[in-house]
Amino acid sequence: MPTHRRIRRSASTAAILLTALACAGAIAATPAAAGLTQPTTAWQENLTQPHPGDVNTVWTGHALTVRDHGFRPAAEKSGGYALALLPEHQLATPTDRVAVATTEQTPAGTHVDVDVRGQRADGTWTEWTAAAAAGPTRLPATVTDVQTRLMLHGTASGLEPAVTAVTVAPASADTAAMKAATANVAAAATPLSYKVFATDEGGVGGPTSNGHIIQPNDHFVALPSTNVMSPLNSGQYSVQVCAVKCVTAPVWDTGPWDIHNNYWDPASQRTEFTDLPQGKPEAQAAYQDGYNGGKDDYYGQTILNPAGIDLADGTFADTGLTDNGWVTVTYLWTGSAQPPAAPSVSITSPSVAGLVGGNVTVTASASDPTSGAALSTQFYVDGAAYGSAVGGSSPSITWNSSGVNGTHTLTATTTASTGGGSASTTSAAVAVNVRNRFQAAFNANGGNILYLYGNGTGAVEGSTPVGVAPGTHPAIAELAGGGFQVAFTANSTNKLYLYGVGPGSVTGATPAGVAAGTSPAITALPGGGFQTVFTASGGNTLWRYGSGAGSYTGSTPVGVAAGTSPAVTTLSNGSVQVAFTAASTNKLYLYGDGPGTTDGATPAGVAAGTSPAITALPGGGFQTVFAASGGNTLWRYGSGAGSYTGSTPVGVAAGTSPAVTTLSNGSIQVAFTAASTNKLYLYGDGPGTTDGATPVGVAAGTSPAITALPGGGFQTVFSASGGNTLWRYGLGAGSYTGSTPDGVAAGTSPSVN
Repeated sequence: MPTHRRIRRSASTAAILLTALACAGAIAATPAAAGLTQPTTAWQENLTQPHPGDVNTVWTGHALTVRDHGFRPAAEKSGGYALALLPEHQLATPTDRVAVATTEQTPAGTHVDVDVRGQRADGTWTEWTAAAAAGPTRLPATVTDVQTRLMLHGTASGLEPAVTAVTVAPASADTAAMKAATANVAAAATPLSYKVFATDEGGVGGPTSNGHIIQPNDHFVALPSTNVMSPLNSGQYSVQVCAVKCVTAPVWDTGPWDIHNNYWDPASQRTEFTDLPQGKPEAQAAYQDGYNGGKDDYYGQTILNPAGIDLADGTFADTGLTDNGWVTVTYLWTGSAQPPAAPSVSITSPSVAGLVGGNVTVTASASDPTSGAALSTQFYVDGAAYGSAVGGSSPSITWNSSGVNGTHTLTATTTASTGGGSASTTSAAVAVNVRNRFQAAFNANGGNILYLYGNGTGAVEGSTPVGVAPGTHPAIAELAGGGFQVAFTANSTNKLYLYGVGPGSVTGATPAGVAAGTSPAITALPGGGFQTVFTASGGNTLWRYGSGAGSYTGSTPVGVAAGTSPAVTTLSNGSVQVAFTAASTNKLYLYGDGPGTTDGATPAGVAAGTSPAITALPGGGFQTVFAASGGNTLWRYGSGAGSYTGSTPVGVAAGTSPAVTTLSNGSIQVAFTAASTNKLYLYGDGPGTTDGATPVGVAAGTSPAITALPGGGFQTVFSASGGNTLWRYGLGAGSYTGSTPDGVAAGTSPSVN
């Protein structure tokens, strides 16, 4: 006959609470018996506050209960489920006995499992032990710290249990038992190993018993006892599974089949089925020998295979299994393992300063020099944990970034765990540029008013109350904080004017004058500010005006060709690089602020009355493009890896200037008004770019603007021929092609970020 010893509590009362504490000695009047150490003070747990590791709990104002009745791990077949992982408490005196008393309301069919465990002096934890309904619970070792866990189980009809109080009292230690436990620990230096049948758990998208949401290619295991379920995102109880290859993984779920069958333990420590040989799962005995009527330990299911362990998909694949089969499992917490060495972790995707948007795959590389350590990685976005921890050496998550823009920081913390403890390492931060909109700004037809047009998260559309000088156009940049900043030459004053939306932006006039008929350029800075550059009034010198860390304000000694405007970009190291048409020579001139920039004249001539464009490259360099003097052909001049210098065979319409952007893969895409046809023309360098004419016409004397999109494509905007309406032409996910109802002032060009 199978034997069962699991204790399940019914509703506790104040009388039971007092009885338990009296048995623990916390309120006893009689002296301690000979050979027993004196107890320490009892404490009452705070159930009103959530705790790390809690699963689906809620404090209603008077009781702790199940928050969502529909939350149900695979092992929970009857009703709602919740887990409260109460805080660890350090004891004043080591002991091997502790009393846990609860006050509960358990409607018919509901129940609460109350478990306790202790931490040994070497940092390892005992298995969870069902707390006695009255009196102290004996732990399998002498411990210095104690932790209590509540598992609440509801009914299919929606009834849920509730807990209003939990009191814990360390009890008098049995010194003889403490000595025996010490001897047993020494004897168990090598962890237990058994050959058992393994199945593939699957269940992607569903929860495990410790609250983890199962991911594709996940790395964890399930064992048929809640006694060794690790808290969420930890590997305090881990196993090594060996088939073709050996894999270490944490225990995060309960099953297969049984929920209280700690078959690896000796009969004296087993919750149930103590008559079976140590190491033989009840499911194996039921399947092979008809043990327990061929049923599981709680739900009465007929057992259909002899499984003693479930493997998550990634763990299953990494062992080399191609079908369910026999494996050797080492139960690492059963030996006196040493704490692991600190693991290594780095984020491998996306790249630093990468352009991303929408659903972003974040991948890390994790490793640990300690043999048999289980790895668990938690990803963070801007310092806040995102999603559940992921096991294995190549963990990844999908980050839904669609609600944000700007610069955001990704990190990953990997924890290596063995039976001897755990160690954690946090990766270097990776800052990425999130763009879930395109935002255009232009000088509106009929009033020279700054107008905004956009699509996506946080985009703004409509007129503003500020005027733009006739014949000039605004510039726009996406700020690190998620807002955007527009800079332009103000109507009537020709002063630099700023208009911004969101964190870090500035709105208002500046005292700096811009040369008549020219426009400023702007770039965002890593610290959240921005840098503008422009041709100054009164002398056509290059001027700078900025806000925030790394910005500059003031004149420079270099002159800009009359009637032209400079271009600016922020290099990958945060320095600022400017390109412009030089006064008197009409040569391309470079001017930089910060390390890695370039200063001085170049031998390349720029067509009179036109301006270059510039974009930063991932490797630290930059790329400029311009209409070349002597023929108005598209020319390129660059510095650094991935840049190009030389002519191209395509012509730019006289009096217009090309635009350029760096695609998310690092390739360079150019857009310009084609010579002779005034059609939008595309020219690219590198994979994923587009070359050739388009069927859409650009208004004579104006130029397109272009910006990269996270999915690898790009978006252009321009003033359309035949009506000066704002037009869009794009390629790739998130791009738009077609007209808008908004008019652009004649002879001016829109800008876009």
